[in-house]
Amino acid sequence: MCLTDLEGTEAVFENPDMRPMGGFSEGKVLVTWETSEYDEEWDTEFDEMIHYGLVDDTGALVVDLTDLVHSYGYTFQGNLKDVSVTNAPTYANGRLVLFIEWSGGSYGAVIVLDEQGKVVFTVGDAEAFQFADEGAAGREFTYNLTMMNASDCYRDGVLALQGINGVMFLDVDGNVLYQTEGYPTSIGGGCVIPDDSGTVVTDYAGNVLLDITSFNVEGDIDGAAFAGDQVSSGGVVCVRAEKVNPHGGANKDLVGLYSVSAKKWIAPLAEGSLSFTAADGLVYVAADSKDRLIGGYGAEADGSSDTYSCLMDLQGAIVADAATLVASGADLPTGFDGRYLQEGYWLLGEGEDQLVAYAESGKIAGTAPAPEHGVDVPLYPDIELCYA
Repeated sequence: MCLTDLEGTEAVFENPDMRPMGGFSEGKVLVTWETSEYDEEWDTEFDEMIHYGLVDDTGALVVDLTDLVHSYGYTFQGNLKDVSVTNAPTYANGRLVLFIEWSGGSYGAVIVLDEQGKVVFTVGDAEAFQFADEGAAGREFTYNLTMMNASDCYRDGVLALQGINGVMFLDVDGNVLYQTEGYPTSIGGGCVIPDDSGTVVTDYAGNVLLDITSFNVEGDIDGAAFAGDQVSSGGVVCVRAEKVNPHGGANKDLVGLYSVSAKKWIAPLAEGSLSFTAADGLVYVAADSKDRLIGGYGAEADGSSDTYSCLMDLQGAIVADAATLVASGADLPTGFDGRYLQEGYWLLGEGEDQLVAYAESGKIAGTAPAPEHGVDVPLYPDIELCYA
């Protein structure tokens, strides 16, 4: 196991038994390793004791987290090691989130660390607070605690936690932004969908920012509703509706993307399929054609049967597509795949033609060919696509 940068330079881990659990900001990587796999006396006392730590980009251990994790009574691998499962470690916005599960899932604590490995705050019952670093905030939460949307739970600086007594949204310092007994969805940008079956978006204070029934136009647009699983970043919602057939026949199914913060459509209601994801001020959108994506319902097709994809800002302006990325040496198809990685990095395309793009302030600041060894996306806090 080793770390490989975009130029292919390898850094071997200090301990050959170390296994990466995913990236972290400031070049640090969360790793785990077992020191005494075949020591019967050791295993009897510690039950498959596992070590945890942060290594730097040279592979050297810079922060040992073993005592911290073990202080919560967590001394085995379990789901803390597997980044593919719910409640696995997640990392974004300068924070590393570890979910510690006890008693087969009946109890739990969330430990939130900064880039130096220091505990910023914890969430759990009163027993969990005694383990936090001095000065760290503690938030009490009834048992049966889980993280929501673990792979992107800190997108836009919002940590979503769910317990038997409802849901809590916290910022990167542990301050409570929103708490309710229901099961809302955070869509970033200070926006909340309070109820999966509802029609409104509110701010954390409960003020209505958008009622999607307002998109209905008598005799023209009907049945406006939230579509698919809404992503937790950017304050963008996916909306379904129907174009009314004035002759009494079947209505046309429409789908579009609306920016709550900008109060405008960034992908107008139109026929056809649509998928998107949002992060750090950009939205990856894939649609049937560019004309339909921009023009909305009734726009003429561009004559191509290929799908069209691009990166947009939250105002709906196209920041990058296959045509504009040619200047960077990319040879991407018109309908290239797009995945958000972390810290402003996007992975575009697939196979040998993949491109890594870095975005800053809603613009593409630089690009580089993806490493030849590939990018193992599950190790990053990527946001899953929403399909509609």
